[in-house]
Amino acid sequence: MEREAVERETVISEGASDAAGGPAPVAHQPVAHQPVVHDPGFLGRHGATLASSIAALLLVGLIGGVSAWLIIDRFNRSVELGARTEVTAIGTAVAGALAHQFERAGNYGIPLDKLGGVSAYLAHTAEDVRGVARIVLRLSNGQEIRPADEEDGNGDPTRETVFAPIFAGGGNLGQVEVLTDAAELITPLKRLWAPAALLVGALALAAALAAALLVGRRLDRRRIEFLHHLDRNAGGAFVHEAVPRLRGRDDVARAFQVLRTGEARMVETRAAVDAYAEELLGVDFDGVLRERIEHTVRELG
Repeated sequence: MEREAVERETVISEGASDAAGGPAPVAHQPVAHQPVVHDPGFLGRHGATLASSIAALLLVGLIGGVSAWLIIDRFNRSVELGARTEVTAIGTAVAGALAHQFERAGNYGIPLDKLGGVSAYLAHTAEDVRGVARIVLRLSNGQEIRPADEEDGNGDPTRETVFAPIFAGGGNLGQVEVLTDAAELITPLKRLWAPAALLVGALALAAALAAALLVGRRLDRRRIEFLHHLDRNAGGAFVHEAVPRLRGRDDVARAFQVLRTGEARMVETRAAVDAYAEELLGVDFDGVLRERIEHTVRELG
């Protein structure tokens, strides 16, 4: 029975071969590999976009922040130095003018401590003149005439006191002390920090957006495409010219070039195996080797 079955199969195989004018070609049937589904996840799909945007944000923010701080600090120092010189000149002029007024009163024989409204006049003058924080009339006996609610102001590095002596009737009646405050002239400069911070932040966000769109998103697309080709190859599907040809010397371009070369070699190897299998079948007149050849081709596929 077994012999008859074998003879029957041999006759059928020879009949099919004769009908086709030769041995039936071996059909290329690759092994049914389990499809590989690679899910890179959110970070895998957008990792380069996030990384490039965060890197650009931190880099531009750090460099821009340090640069803005250095520029504004240097500018403030130079302006502060000029402001101190300016308020010193203002204080000297105010002290000299007040001393001249008090000298006129002294020349008329009016005691300075008997003048009415001096404290209020000094307070209004200090308030009206920019850069002047306090004015004190110090008499020769040590008595001070000053507004009662004014602060001392000593120890402040931005403040400096200038003096103007009062001479009348051949004697020294005292001196006018003017406390200058350079901070009143440089206070608006402190407001530069807010717009500078906003500008640096806007530039950092713009750089992050540009890096994400121009660099990160492109890398993510290339990565997904590369993984797609790897999954296709892992499933046993090799297609000629399926991998795009990328030019460049970066890692992404080199990876695509290697994958493209490897897939081309696999296609050539498979074509050579199929051709060799056809040659073997051409001399397998009794069909004994056909099943083994087809099995080997499927395994290699």
